[in-house]
Amino acid sequence: MVLGYSCTHRDTGETFPQADGLRYKATFESGLSKWQIHDQMGVNSFIKGTIVYDNVLYSALTKDGVFGSVTPIQASHAMQEEIIAYYPYNSAVSVGVIPMSYTSQREGIAPDYFFGRLASTPSGGGDYPTISLHRINALIQIVITASPDFGDLSHLQVEMADVPLSGCFDIKSGRFSSRGAVGALPLAVTGRRGSAVAAAVVIPGVDYGETAVTFTYNGRSVEWRPSPYEGKMGEMVTYHLMLSGSGSGIYVTETKGPGELPTEAPEGPIVLTPDGLIGERYDPYDPKYGAKPVDPTAGIDPTQPSSTQPSVNDREDVPISPSAGVDPLDPADMDPSIKGDETPSEGVPIDPSTGEVIPLNPGGDFTVKDQEDVPIDPSTPGIDPSDPDEPTPDVDPNDPLGNVRPGVVAQYREEAVVRDANLLDHAIFVRHMAPDSWFADGGSGTRRNYSILFDKKNHSPRYVAFPMYSGVLGSAKRTNQWDFDPDLSTSVQPDLNKSYLGNWDRGHMLPSSSRTASRRLNATTFYYSNMLPQNHDQNGRQWQQLENKERAWAQQVSKYDTLYVVCGPVYSKEPLQMTKDRAGKQIPVPDATYKVFLRQEKSTGNWHSIGFIMPNRSLSGTKYSAYAVPVSEVERQTGLQFFTHLPKDKAVGIKSQNDPSHWR
Repeated sequence: MVLGYSCTHRDTGETFPQADGLRYKATFESGLSKWQIHDQMGVNSFIKGTIVYDNVLYSALTKDGVFGSVTPIQASHAMQEEIIAYYPYNSAVSVGVIPMSYTSQREGIAPDYFFGRLASTPSGGGDYPTISLHRINALIQIVITASPDFGDLSHLQVEMADVPLSGCFDIKSGRFSSRGAVGALPLAVTGRRGSAVAAAVVIPGVDYGETAVTFTYNGRSVEWRPSPYEGKMGEMVTYHLMLSGSGSGIYVTETKGPGELPTEAPEGPIVLTPDGLIGERYDPYDPKYGAKPVDPTAGIDPTQPSSTQPSVNDREDVPISPSAGVDPLDPADMDPSIKGDETPSEGVPIDPSTGEVIPLNPGGDFTVKDQEDVPIDPSTPGIDPSDPDEPTPDVDPNDPLGNVRPGVVAQYREEAVVRDANLLDHAIFVRHMAPDSWFADGGSGTRRNYSILFDKKNHSPRYVAFPMYSGVLGSAKRTNQWDFDPDLSTSVQPDLNKSYLGNWDRGHMLPSSSRTASRRLNATTFYYSNMLPQNHDQNGRQWQQLENKERAWAQQVSKYDTLYVVCGPVYSKEPLQMTKDRAGKQIPVPDATYKVFLRQEKSTGNWHSIGFIMPNRSLSGTKYSAYAVPVSEVERQTGLQFFTHLPKDKAVGIKSQNDPSHWR
């Protein structure tokens, strides 16, 4: 509909012909639509760099991202016009400049803004022009684990010094037009006993290596200088740290920096959880949160012209943050003055000062999700074999799958328990025993050599577990006696009389050099069931470095007891990359290979663990140590549960370790 009037620009006095009232469809950068009908944007139009419409309030009329206004921009067809939107709406925006404050992030208020330009001018009819929104700022998250002697990280405070605390972003130029003074920025923190995540939105161009981060816990503080990395617009970088120490001291170790590539930032508004920043929306009008549907656009027909619509929202100020002294999920923070028919639906958060509904996760705010329903130790089995009041663990050595059923304690310390029952659909468990005479310390009986959970569908092991100690090492040479595993049907094993097709090694899980006490013991490492397709460079460099360290650690017998080792594949992407064996069987190629280690210090009785997840590709320029992670992270990525014999009250702390000082 063409309106038959003109308006005069308030600054220049020029007159512009008016056309259809603008509506548009908005998505985030990837094309993902994650809108709620109460979402609001500010829209500006420019002609030859001169602003025509300044900060017009637009609201989402549909959940698929169609935005309209009660005072819409009258987009011109006659003149070249640039239309730029930003999200979320802020009444303080003027002439296309967004003021940003970074100072209240501990309370969850973050300047997490997005902007984008109209892809095309309105064409009329039922088509909507589109705007693709890009994140303006950079994101940083610090993933923190604690050593067993440290304490509960849910009480941690984190502060970053020497960063800009304010700035002004010009949506027309797409750049920051100014930055404020630098200072100390408190980060939002959430966590559980042994792990926490601290996060902040920061102005792009900050070199984290030039900042100082202070961790404070129970009156103790430590300062850490991150490895250098410059935050970029729309990106998220992640640092991994270990906090340790007891008494009066705290020690911090950076276990992993941002690396060569930054983490892809979440789409849309961000939520801080104990597992890191994610993109997630909470809709207070969604019945799953206990609310009755409330539609702030009730009475608006998005199919009708914008000029005939009643007002969506008479107020043009920013919605009040749910983090500003109000817990939107706490009934005690609902407005007690509202009575009778005005009582809000259960679960709908209300601002006590105005009685208005507060969006749980408006853009520009963190939602901090504490996940209090998460068990203190989700990875520890519920049965403690050392507790006489507990039932006897369900371990049957005559049942080959008895020690890999979910929730069952493994018979041997290095054997794993399956947490994801789907892994058992095609599972065969094999425990390879061997005569004592094959080992360096001899004997007349038998003992365990290594154990395998074998996947018949993938023709590959899910895990290979084995103990390392001086008795398995000697001077025997590599046998190269490649053969089928005698304890498994040849029909389920890969035929690896030669290597996998393509550039994939027959990668030993139990290394040949870790069984050198005798030639007969060494030959057991060449069973096809012990192999995975591994990248040649990774297998011969970083993975081999780790295997060398494995043998060195096993020989530190004056200080440590037996070294327990589990390794195998990580499949993280769909569809899986495939190769073939020499019989034509399809074999999935792991995206990464993992190893986890556990050993006990003789003098103190303390347990020490560490894990590694190593991408299955060429990793030139790095060392094995760059891929260290907590054992708990390997559990998360594999669906397995390691070292189930650890005491229940200490297992989380032990498996959250990533302290290289115990692994030299």
